[in-house]
Amino acid sequence: EVLAANVVSIQVKGNRKIETDAITEAMLTKKGESYSEEKIRKDIQNIFGLGYFYDVKVYSTGGASKKLTYEVVEKPSIAEIKFNGNSEVSEDDLKEAAGIKNYSIINLNEIQSAIDKMQKLYEDKGYFLAHVDFRLEEIKESKNTSVRLIFDFVENDKVVVKRINIIGNSKITEGT
Repeated sequence: EVLAANVVSIQVKGNRKIETDAITEAMLTKKGESYSEEKIRKDIQNIFGLGYFYDVKVYSTGGASKKLTYEVVEKPSIAEIKFNGNSEVSEDDLKEAAGIKNYSIINLNEIQSAIDKMQKLYEDKGYFLAHVDFRLEEIKESKNTSVRLIFDFVENDKVVVKRINIIGNSKITEGT
């Protein structure tokens, strides 16, 4: 008769900014319950699903009494946001449109959404050829993993209408 292994301890390592409770709350595996590879696979998916981590690994020791260690690698947080090359739209307007705050965790979907919103701001002012890009700079002097998020703008010229051609008008003159 094979006895099922029980989980006697769960430890989380590598988290600096994200609370251990937030991580364990996302896990199906609980201390005192049966050990299950399927639950651990789901734990990894759920922890990734929180959106705060680049990597999640699980280590298991012990035979019938399993000790689990979940090791996470956090995504960096944004310590500073900078705007380069913008002269036609104010930094305050761009910050408001972007909606990204200092000390938030890097999320590429949010950055892309911010770029789309800032691009729309330029289009509303007639700068249809404006282009926004981003880059991340690691901040070396920070103890935690922090980055500087930099948005680079190429505004180009305002689009103006030079001529309007009307085609197919037989009953009304072009001037009218």
